[in-house]
Amino acid sequence: MAAKQEHKPHLLVPKSGKAELFIAPPRMVQTKLPSRDPAKHGSRLASEFKKAVSTQKAPDSKTRGVLLNFESAPDTQLKLQSLTSTRLGFELLSVVQKHVENATVVENATVYVPHATIDHFPKLFDQYAHEFTDSGNPRQQAFAAPIEAVRAVTIADLWTDDPDKMPKLNEVRWHELWLRTSEVSRFRDLIQKHPIEAPKQEATFFDRTVVQAKTALQSLASSREIMECIAEIRIPPVASTYFLDLQASEQADWVDDLVKRTDSPKNPKATVCLLDGGVNPAHKLLKPYVKPLMAYGQPHLQDRDGHGTGMSGLILYGDLTQALSSSAPVSVPHVVESVRILPELGKNNDPKNYGSITIGAVATAELKEPHANRVVCLPVTDRNTSYRGQPTSWSAAVDELASGGVDGQGKKRLIIVSAGNLEDRAGDLNPSEYPSRNELTSIHDPAQAWNALAVGACADRETPTPKGWLPIAKRWDLHPNSSTGATWPTKWPLKPDILMPGGNHGHDGAGHSDALTELQLLTTHHHPGIGHQFTCFGETSAASALASNAAAQVMAEYPAFWPETIRALLVHSATWSKQMVAKFQPLSIKGNVRNLVATCGFGIARLEQALWSARNYLTLVVQDELQPYQYEQGNKTRDMHLHNLPWPKKALQELVAADVAMRVTLSYFVEPYPARKEYRDKNQYMSHSLLFETKSPVESIDDFRKRINKAAREADAGAPPSPDAKHWQLGSKYRKAGSLHSDVWTGSAAQLAEAGAIAIYPGPGWWRERPKKDGYYARKARYSLLVSIYTDKQDVDLYTPVENMLKLPIKV
Repeated sequence: MAAKQEHKPHLLVPKSGKAELFIAPPRMVQTKLPSRDPAKHGSRLASEFKKAVSTQKAPDSKTRGVLLNFESAPDTQLKLQSLTSTRLGFELLSVVQKHVENATVVENATVYVPHATIDHFPKLFDQYAHEFTDSGNPRQQAFAAPIEAVRAVTIADLWTDDPDKMPKLNEVRWHELWLRTSEVSRFRDLIQKHPIEAPKQEATFFDRTVVQAKTALQSLASSREIMECIAEIRIPPVASTYFLDLQASEQADWVDDLVKRTDSPKNPKATVCLLDGGVNPAHKLLKPYVKPLMAYGQPHLQDRDGHGTGMSGLILYGDLTQALSSSAPVSVPHVVESVRILPELGKNNDPKNYGSITIGAVATAELKEPHANRVVCLPVTDRNTSYRGQPTSWSAAVDELASGGVDGQGKKRLIIVSAGNLEDRAGDLNPSEYPSRNELTSIHDPAQAWNALAVGACADRETPTPKGWLPIAKRWDLHPNSSTGATWPTKWPLKPDILMPGGNHGHDGAGHSDALTELQLLTTHHHPGIGHQFTCFGETSAASALASNAAAQVMAEYPAFWPETIRALLVHSATWSKQMVAKFQPLSIKGNVRNLVATCGFGIARLEQALWSARNYLTLVVQDELQPYQYEQGNKTRDMHLHNLPWPKKALQELVAADVAMRVTLSYFVEPYPARKEYRDKNQYMSHSLLFETKSPVESIDDFRKRINKAAREADAGAPPSPDAKHWQLGSKYRKAGSLHSDVWTGSAAQLAEAGAIAIYPGPGWWRERPKKDGYYARKARYSLLVSIYTDKQDVDLYTPVENMLKLPIKV
């Protein structure tokens, strides 16, 4: 993973731009063995080995061996097979790649060496320094030459998870300890004298036994005996069942601890309006953050089946397993409004009223607090009314709400809708049909709404599972119960927009499946008064709650950003996992990329990237408006915006041939026309459409203008084709569907240095087709444009030059 850089606010360019950071892990570079002087290098390694052993082998020590770290030379692989031997008793515990200056990679191998065979490695170093093979090469060269250093292992060397998430040494929290199975009993005896809490539950995988331990890393480091029992330390995938299985009093203790650590917002900067079955605000974790309950067309306010209360817990805290298992302070910058729209169990709303219910529910919330910075979360969907992406009255109502057309005031709204599940009962899923059935099952109504952020689910956990059960989906792949837009015609939007975690499902190998509690997210129970503090939750409802949590945090950080911008930021932050990409190869075929987006959206949204930029990941944001049409002897197109963005040209030129990427996302809201008239020619669903094109590095501004804009070309001159179409992931053919367009350009830094100009221009829409007397031709359309430039290189500053051009910082 690339080194974490300082968080920097996104750059809002007045009428032109914004900056966001993305850091991808650099690839391992294969090189030849480093050039060494064998005598000097072998002697130095032997000396370092002796020093590392001496610091651990004290006369009164009860250790059975030593822990050593072997570090490779930059961009060189260690000979790992020489670092483990059953016969000699030494064991390779872990290998971690770390990224250092200039994007180089080093390997760090942690090895346990018993006292009885501790002289083995010095002999190898001596052979390397003084002996030669028949061919004249130093003996043991393949083993010793790649080694840059040898030292004693520290507690940080045992941490094999995301290095950015390693806690402070004195922070008491839950850790996942991967013990050497032969040392489990010894470990449990040793911790009796230390502040280490380790429940008896264990999971054994061949030569490793995994236990959960609540302690500080410094407590583990205080005993070399304890350390030599540990092979690795990781972030614990704390199962929901750990908390669910606790007694009522113990659950209450966990809740009280989290309440003490949580910072309540005195002046919340964002509100999530939840349209569901009500909420029970009596739960201690919810009480400070849930506004007075509301309902639209329903006699009851509170939650009677648990769904709304579970959604609220995730909207506020995310997966509770993470907040509960840490001792760190928690900050919640937003609150929840609950508007009950669902009837009691056994009663149903009339389907034809779903659209009006949604509009009325939002109006109810806005009447109480008209000036709130609001995210609307709608996890309620209907699988029976959506057909291959076609609009319905419900989806059109969502589009009306988002666009501001419903009240004539033009008030835009960010609406997040769950994509919908394949089945309500997890046991009805057939694991042998995954993922083909997902691709054949359409996203549910109203998630096909053009302006909504449709959220599907990814599988974010594989373990633990009960004996005999296996996860259906691999971790970070599409969730087994998440619907898709894969079967939709290309004229409809690409949906879902993003994926968020939704747990996973398991199967027993005999065709049976279940939403195993162990594979679900943890959230708040709707009956805390009778001892139930927690419950499990998952699938696309959970995913939409987490998306709402992320949107609210971004909205609180950037209150001046439009709903269109917040939607764009979440999409802009998303990436596909390797499991997703593997199913749609080769990605050089743009149709495969289109199918990938229609199945997995633009990937899994990442909150940190949605919130922040960095030196080597620049995002420019334009919040602007244009008049797309005019009336001149008939309705015609009017405005094209040409943005010459502030551009880190010099910084890119200095990178020369290094690989860089540019991501462009255009987001706007349309007013719907949901009558089904095939939506072609003059009968368009959208009020207007906007498209983007970027200047190719090999064309001038004038040539770019002529390629895009017919008015700038000479009479009878045809539009030049795009010179860099092959550099785009989706391409103009597939990215233009819907009201959100996102695409990635890849190439060399020298090429991108000559870019920096982007045109926004109008396409078809029903505004243009209405009679002059209706006045639609004079309406303006606003849009958000995000442009990011990013590189893997850590010693590059793309951010500061643009910041200086804009005379920032500007606090948004």
